[in-house]
Amino acid sequence: MIDSIKQIGEYATQEQGDSLKSPEDLLKLLCEDPASSPAYRHIFMIEIEKNGESCSFVRVGSEEYSHDRILQYMYRKGGANGPDLSLTGRLTEPEKFFSNKILGWLKQDFSDFALGSDIRFLESLRRCITENTTKIVEELEKKSEPIRKQNENAIVTVIFHEGGIRKYIGDFPLFQNIFRDKALSRYYSKYNTESRAENQICSVCREKKDEVYGFVTPYPFYTVDKVGMVSGGFNQSLAWRNNPICRECSLLLEEGKKYLERCASFRFQNFNYLLIPKPVRPGIDTGIYEVIEDFHRQGADVRLSAKYLRLLDQTEDEVLDLLSRQENTFLCNILIYHAGKGEFKIDRYIEEIFPSRLRELFDAKKKVDRLPYISDLEIAAFSNGKKTGSAPFQFDFGTVRYFFRSEVDESLNGYFLGIVNKIFTGQPVDYQFLIYAYMRKIRKQFAQNYNTKESSLRGLALLCYLQELGLLRNPKERCMMKPSIADLRTDIPQPKIREISDTIFEHYADFFDSDAKKAVFLVGVLAQLLLNIQYMERKATPFRTKLHGMNLDRMKVTALFPKIQNKLEEYGKNYYRGLETLISQYMIQAGEEWSISKDEISFYFTLGMNLAYLFRSEREEEKTINDESKGEE
Repeated sequence: MIDSIKQIGEYATQEQGDSLKSPEDLLKLLCEDPASSPAYRHIFMIEIEKNGESCSFVRVGSEEYSHDRILQYMYRKGGANGPDLSLTGRLTEPEKFFSNKILGWLKQDFSDFALGSDIRFLESLRRCITENTTKIVEELEKKSEPIRKQNENAIVTVIFHEGGIRKYIGDFPLFQNIFRDKALSRYYSKYNTESRAENQICSVCREKKDEVYGFVTPYPFYTVDKVGMVSGGFNQSLAWRNNPICRECSLLLEEGKKYLERCASFRFQNFNYLLIPKPVRPGIDTGIYEVIEDFHRQGADVRLSAKYLRLLDQTEDEVLDLLSRQENTFLCNILIYHAGKGEFKIDRYIEEIFPSRLRELFDAKKKVDRLPYISDLEIAAFSNGKKTGSAPFQFDFGTVRYFFRSEVDESLNGYFLGIVNKIFTGQPVDYQFLIYAYMRKIRKQFAQNYNTKESSLRGLALLCYLQELGLLRNPKERCMMKPSIADLRTDIPQPKIREISDTIFEHYADFFDSDAKKAVFLVGVLAQLLLNIQYMERKATPFRTKLHGMNLDRMKVTALFPKIQNKLEEYGKNYYRGLETLISQYMIQAGEEWSISKDEISFYFTLGMNLAYLFRSEREEEKTINDESKGEE
């Protein structure tokens, strides 16, 4: 990963025409944009009159933020409760901000950075601003109040009037030198100690360098603030032995990080992730970066394209579809993480995904989206977290997430990401584990009297997707089945019933691979048809209580079958004798030993209930139409 980020940094600096050896370019690389969001639209300026070495306070002025002045603002974030690396900062609560960020910066020891007149100038500036603390804070409060009401923010900086010319801190070599040295010192100075060594091998470029640093990391998943993180004992000054990185590589890693956050930072299923491309031939196969940059610039146009597909999340932007159309001149690494309060935790790192693998994943998705019954499914549509109606189901990793939501159990995040990792890397996914997850959700929905159609069809879609990719481990080995009783007899069942069931079993032959599964599925169909009749007659479905909360096994299913038949006879509406005959035939052929788990039995039963509409008899449909006509009268 580190090598990939460094390569990205090399590409970014070359594209920008920057040189790590140029002081001006180095300053440009070290500066950060103080406007971390579009809300930072205002610059509040503490204006100082500079006359030689002496300073006098003028006022607190304001202007619109300008991206073109980033070098003049010369901002780089410091500690949360300490000063930033210059006299520019993001305004929070005015009094606290002024104390921590402005006075905090001025109270530092600058003896290593300035001599003579420069020291006297800094002292005069410190006295000037300190003596006018009350005025400055009051002005900041006054100016910040109206913009806060508009949900906007401000950046505070110091500017100087000298000889009739207005200058920003980034215009002064003195402030530039202080800023540059302090920014670079963060690679080796931390925890009140220094960790650097001379004439050592850099762990990134693997070259011997004049100096290497010990506190370099593009993301804070590696720290040396705890015992055990430093080789040879808890001596932080020797951290360079763990991870020696030279100055050039440190800067390239930082540029690579900026590039990723700007162009390759995405979200899916409430997770953050970075897409880290790695050319097969570094410095040659750079076309991957252009694809990512084009998507970053033209994302809206790409999303409107009819060919644009999403695999990870239908509600988020993603570039994987475009990458899948490229040649295998690069591979992708996906870093899934969560961050906050100075913490950066890697949830999953998925490595070495070639475009050809992405094509396989998208091709399988397209096939699943065209499958019968699944393609008819309508699911809730959302925009900005609010339900906006319904939309046709399209397979994405949201179907995996559907069964492994952290709202139910935090540990389900790990299972979800584990399955995502296996899909990308071609590792098998356990069939029985998925069926268990399906039934955990379906049983809960059934107990709350919720519709289970989406759950059962999503579950089937995921099984089909994994089977298409060859990743489904442990559905029993398919074998040539001997002719069943249903195949040998020609007197019954009714042709329509047989045609419908055969069509379903043929479309999903990988899963309806035993007579027991077919029997269970059809009993589920019959159960739902009974519930439909009960609801039409009584506006209630009392037979649901006989379904054991969807905790079914062979004995329960075989016992349910005659009970359903009897109920249909009691209502005088047993329109399904052909279906019952077919069930009987499959049950006889299945025998006494069903080699399927209780969760499988429950899942295929539920699936049958949710596809029961395909089996409705003409007489039932006529009855429904007549009832609706009477209601209209």
